[in-house]
Amino acid sequence: MILYCGKTNVQLAKTNINSKDVLFQSASLLIASKKPCKIIRISENRVIFLWGDIYAVKRRNGDYIPLDISTGGETVLRDLFENCEIGEISQRVEGNYTAILLEDEKRTVAFCDAFNRTEVFYTLKSDGAVVSTDLEPVIKCLGKVGYSQVALSNMLSIYGYFAPKKLTIYKEINRLGVGEYLVYDSDAVTIHGTEYIPTSCHEFTEREHHEYADIFNNAVRMRASDHVNWVFLSSGWDSTSILASLIKQYGRSKVRGVIGKMNYSDRAGTINQFELDRAHKFAEYFGIELDVVPLNLCGQDAIDYWKSISLSLKQQHVYSISAYNFFRLTDHVLNYGDEKDVIFAGEISDGVHNFGFSQFATILDHPDLGFREYSDKMACYLYGPTFFKSVLDGTYSNDVVYKFLRDRIGGSLFDDTTDIDENGRRMGYFSSFFLRNVRIPFYGLHNAKILTGKGAEILENELYETYLKSAAEKATPETLYSWLLYLYNSFYWQGGTARCFGSRLAESGKKLKLPFWDGRLHRFLSEMPEDWGRGLELKPTKYPLKWTLANKLDYPMHFQTGPHSYLYDVNPRFSHASEILFGSFASSYFKELVKDYPYEKILDERYFDLGYLRKLTDDYRSGVEHSGQERSDLLSLVTLCLIGWY
Repeated sequence: MILYCGKTNVQLAKTNINSKDVLFQSASLLIASKKPCKIIRISENRVIFLWGDIYAVKRRNGDYIPLDISTGGETVLRDLFENCEIGEISQRVEGNYTAILLEDEKRTVAFCDAFNRTEVFYTLKSDGAVVSTDLEPVIKCLGKVGYSQVALSNMLSIYGYFAPKKLTIYKEINRLGVGEYLVYDSDAVTIHGTEYIPTSCHEFTEREHHEYADIFNNAVRMRASDHVNWVFLSSGWDSTSILASLIKQYGRSKVRGVIGKMNYSDRAGTINQFELDRAHKFAEYFGIELDVVPLNLCGQDAIDYWKSISLSLKQQHVYSISAYNFFRLTDHVLNYGDEKDVIFAGEISDGVHNFGFSQFATILDHPDLGFREYSDKMACYLYGPTFFKSVLDGTYSNDVVYKFLRDRIGGSLFDDTTDIDENGRRMGYFSSFFLRNVRIPFYGLHNAKILTGKGAEILENELYETYLKSAAEKATPETLYSWLLYLYNSFYWQGGTARCFGSRLAESGKKLKLPFWDGRLHRFLSEMPEDWGRGLELKPTKYPLKWTLANKLDYPMHFQTGPHSYLYDVNPRFSHASEILFGSFASSYFKELVKDYPYEKILDERYFDLGYLRKLTDDYRSGVEHSGQERSDLLSLVTLCLIGWY
């Protein structure tokens, strides 16, 4: 989708746009698309252009009406647009979509679903704007390209390699943020946002077990196809829960699994044999076909493939070393599936259920998985109502769990809150959740070696003011979960694992199905009490999902025993990053990419310790195999150079 607003920009569009792609054109407005678009006339002067998927429309009483715009639904949408403002519409239309509402030639609105899952890039130009779901048309409208040091600082210093929602690495190009929409009205462009109203967690009863099960199964059903539903399997709880729900609702003939076999280096061999073995057990249990896709970095083909996909990633502003795997898996389905097939993935589940503390990874150096799961619960507890109360009253440093987890990362710098008031502690608490590479309350940003002290301060201050301030000032223990999940959409779910699958599918005009990124499910989990798997009680992580599997679906709970997925489950010294950077055949290509320090063209020395980055580069090219933070920083640098910039 491309939208040109303003007479000057429309004239510019004529040199960049193929006339057959134009959907609407006037003197001051042009809408074009190479992807399928649904056009619905709301009234004589109001037309809506829709891209993507709509699953349901929420009535005012909270009930959902299933809706598929590919087979109709115009009447329901007309009624909605005639009676509601844009901010309310995006909250009530469940789906993964982008839309342009053309009210007349004087007023046009570009908006998305409630989470703004499809990227909408824009730049303000002269008398209007250029808006697109791909970066390249927007880049072409710029003169000299400048780079946002704040976006780059976050991308290179935080796990997940992402710029926060709204930002790109380019100074004059933004993305629509969560809840934002763009209005072009009488030669002026404004960005509007809907105020977030948090909900409160409260006590749950037996009824909520069944409510969660209904919400989850409905979330799967409204995204499913009557044709074939592919599930990207990791063999963990999330992807296999989707598998079980699909089998129950559609039968085994409509479901197919796909998993990758990871061989990153000759020295490590297959690094995910545990999940491969378990996935085969699930496929046999449910009687479905399971495709195994080679994810191999041990030959020239890996380098050739990286070269073939880097432009696509750059066009969609996706920076992730994991893209190699996700694109390989997606390509397999596109090659062997049908155009009517849909693809499911279990992404988002870790974050929405337990804020990412659901991977047995808080403590790796212990063989007992039960203890490691409980350590995940301890980490999650630190971002829950009980601990937050101690942050507010200043007694948090006495908490036994906090002291235990903090002592495990001895030598790191923590913010000194001794003489800081409640407002300062609130700021530090939220900042440490979203702006740190190690997520433990009050972990210092100055631990980030890649940034200068000044760069770290600017990063924290700007992102706090733009994203976190309202939450930090307004959050109560009861609304904490709601605020954290809302902000997750602007931070961790902008990372590569949440966006890579969909990035590849977007090229073919299709959307990845993510039932855990569902509005009703998020509201339920925003209100879920601490003692439903996020606190120190003995319920497991992802408690409502596991209860549903045990009580509402045919699911072999006993399969989920033993090592989880990767070699680090039995050898905590094993690292994916080490095999990619130092052991893979592609490492020779990566070393060439960082030769001559190309990143210095876009990184400002006021923000980045360029001497440190040069040393990392020199060590890498000379054969030094770093670990810990240096390895993480090197991977960030390689990822940036691998995908590149305009």
